[in-house]
Amino acid sequence: MRYNIKTMCVKKTIDSFRSVLAGGCFLFILASPSLFAAGTSGADVLRLKLDARAWSLGRSGTSLLDLSGTSGYNPAALGFSGRQTLSFIHFFAFPDIACEQFVFRRPVKSLGTFAGELLHRHQEPIDNVSGEIPFHVSDTILGVYFGRNHNEVLFYGLGLKGIILRLGDSYAYGLATDLGAIYRLPKMFDVGFSLRNIGPGVKFLDAADPLPWEVNCGVSRGLELFAGQGSVTFLTDMSVNREGELGLSLGAEAGSKGSWMVRTGYRLERRGRSLAEGPSVGFGLSRDFKVFQLEVDYCCKFILFELGGYDYQPEHLLGFTVLISPPQAAVVAPEGDVVIEEDDDLSEGSEPKPITPVTP
Repeated sequence: MRYNIKTMCVKKTIDSFRSVLAGGCFLFILASPSLFAAGTSGADVLRLKLDARAWSLGRSGTSLLDLSGTSGYNPAALGFSGRQTLSFIHFFAFPDIACEQFVFRRPVKSLGTFAGELLHRHQEPIDNVSGEIPFHVSDTILGVYFGRNHNEVLFYGLGLKGIILRLGDSYAYGLATDLGAIYRLPKMFDVGFSLRNIGPGVKFLDAADPLPWEVNCGVSRGLELFAGQGSVTFLTDMSVNREGELGLSLGAEAGSKGSWMVRTGYRLERRGRSLAEGPSVGFGLSRDFKVFQLEVDYCCKFILFELGGYDYQPEHLLGFTVLISPPQAAVVAPEGDVVIEEDDDLSEGSEPKPITPVTP
């Protein structure tokens, strides 16, 4: 009987993976006219995937299941979330460009985790060469995301983003979709895949540009150290976008779980015949205040420019995440008894889990 149950669980996992793959192929076919349309892509704000931890790791985040708050790398990571979180990120760029992002995540019992996102990029008013009043430039993204998991092995998610672009008194609007999946190989690797920014192009006045679609895949491997008190994680990501730019990211982090982490990474991008590259470093701090948990992440990333030589331009990313709901407490029961919670999965192919007694 136990063999049959395991067989059914494996079969359900495979069926879920096939469903996600079929859905991804369906969205890819629907979006194919915009994916392969000629011209330069618009709405470059969609390229931003703000997460201080992932940026510290050379922008490797496609296979990470525990990114704090953000959903821009892979919406499948929401399926790993079991706590309600509120995150804020501030991005210092150049020249005089800044971005703010708010993300709220809320798990819903037996359904999955939902998230809402607000990202706003702005800069100083641009002087008009004709002597008129300087005009404003800004971009806004409003996103809704959903993620869930199957047997803690297959994680999948999707997102829908509304785009508002402003150039002086002119506005453009658009919609984009994200799709992602992460498969966990027990005691081995986490493998992630995401297809971002699928949708029709955006139109400013009489000019229409396709969206900057992007395909990402990544692998990560985490190891516990010092009897579970510490950990080290190694990651790599690969990406290709509509312009044909190829990207390779490498990253590593190490530290004490729930306390501090140090991170470093490197990013290589091929843009046409040239290479753009840059290292990144960062750290993360976590503090539990009983009622909530606060996480702070910082990244300093460098971009290599060729301006009659080589020059590194630094960029800074600072993020705060508040984990609101406390972790679920252990259930006390006599040894060997079976405890069934309201949110236990009693569908076909599952069975109640014995609870190990907790000694006061």
